[in-house]
Amino acid sequence: MDDVVDWARNVLNFDKEDQEILRKEEVTGSALLVTSSLEMVIKIYGFPTGPACILWAAIEKMKKPQDNNGNDTGFKFILFCLFK
Repeated sequence: MDDVVDWARNVLNFDKEDQEILRKEEVTGSALLVTSSLEMVIKIYGFPTGPACILWAAIEKMKKPQDNNGNDTGFKFILFCLFK
């Protein structure tokens, strides 16, 4: 869970309030993978719309194993969180 919070702070520039939501809701890397909609991020996790959109975009990007250049787009982070 702290890995997700650190990632959100460093990569998504989440402020302390948004980081606290991740901690309170105990959001893990595997939880991010099964997040199925923006509405889930807003309603279940309780994020305001702005941070929810940023998080949802990052989740969608992480679900793609490679970008157009063949680079991984977060898959290593997901594996790290799941198998740490």
